[in-house]
Amino acid sequence: MFIAGLLAMSALLSQGVQAQYADSQSQDAHSQTQDASGQPLERTGAAMTGPDSAVVIDMREPAPSDPVEPEPALEDSVLVQEYRQAILAAERRDGAYAATLPEQLLGLATALQELQRHEEASEALKRGVHLSRINSGLYSAEQIALLESEIESLRALGDYQRVDERQSYLYRVQQAAIDDQRELSDALMRQAQWQREAYLLGLGEESERATRLLLMWDLYRMALRARADAFGQESLALREPLLGMVETQYLVSRNAFFAAASPGSGADVRLTSMNIESYRRGETVLKALVELSETNNMSGLRRASDLVALGDWALWSGRREAASQYYADTLALLDELENGEAIREQLFGVPTLLPTFEDLHPFPAPRWDDQGDIALGFSVSEGGRTDDVERLARADVQESSVQNALYRALRGAFFRPRFEDGKPVKTQGMIWSWAAPAVEGKVRLWSDM
Repeated sequence: MFIAGLLAMSALLSQGVQAQYADSQSQDAHSQTQDASGQPLERTGAAMTGPDSAVVIDMREPAPSDPVEPEPALEDSVLVQEYRQAILAAERRDGAYAATLPEQLLGLATALQELQRHEEASEALKRGVHLSRINSGLYSAEQIALLESEIESLRALGDYQRVDERQSYLYRVQQAAIDDQRELSDALMRQAQWQREAYLLGLGEESERATRLLLMWDLYRMALRARADAFGQESLALREPLLGMVETQYLVSRNAFFAAASPGSGADVRLTSMNIESYRRGETVLKALVELSETNNMSGLRRASDLVALGDWALWSGRREAASQYYADTLALLDELENGEAIREQLFGVPTLLPTFEDLHPFPAPRWDDQGDIALGFSVSEGGRTDDVERLARADVQESSVQNALYRALRGAFFRPRFEDGKPVKTQGMIWSWAAPAVEGKVRLWSDM
């Protein structure tokens, strides 16, 4: 019932979000077809030139300067040499726009990537995409492998802004070129996961980052529909996009831009709608996960974990009464299971940091003792909030910036509380510690996400 309801929603991107992809690509395509002065490029047998292009040779003596030590030439592997020779042969035989060049440039780039020469690889792939556009059309399927490989190199170079631009164009190519629903669903999942990564990397202004969450939600929902079409509405293949939709709502719930988007605030109606409906949307998706695990007769642990997640989401969202009911439902399910006691200890025996998505935790996983370089003591209330946070570290790290960051993050953390006799109870005397190098630069507050 809940899965069918989610699939009944429009799986098309909203106009505003679709425009985000369209704008970035129109600029990219425009730059590929004009010269530096804005004049259209013309195709010739050898190169793209402007209408009034001319060769100018500067015969003046270069200004004197200090001698520059040339960079040592990188040695090509045998495979790289073979691809370079094949590319030269194709250009001599069929010209600079030879139809075989995109495939050969992809091979060259792959060989360069194996040597960690990603700058050269990305240039080769950029040319390959351009030639594929010319020979096969703006959104030809041939470009997909080239773009994916180019994105891999740009990631390795840390050029995330360019990764974002190429992901936008890749999306448009995938939408136009992929017919198979399984392949399309995987492509949509990767696009949604990139939006999540870009959001957590902090790319763009706050308004742009909020739009990424809208885009994440739509992409995961589109992937859900594609997988339902490919595998059926009861397939476990639907779990992955459903989990992505839950994660999106956790991020929305703590995003300051969404929090300020309320009726009458003048905010974009899409932001206002997502803000108002965030709890309901998250609850609906989590119920779909429960339904899916029951339909597929999943293990007791899986079914209990999906059900307790509804309580976690309600508690996180300040719905204490709903949280209590979902936790009670989980405990009732455990009473019916043969291994229910062991699962009860796993789910309710100790406080559990929320959300349970590890990549959304504010700090790396801790040790449950005081043996790390940095140690903090604390308690967790029956409502899931931390109390009595104190520094227990050695004197040499007592006032370190890393420890201070951990202290602030832990004070703002939220937990599923420990349960005794079916009721949440306060847990005192908890101690977590970390090795200093493991947390350096890896602590963040929810307000920073």
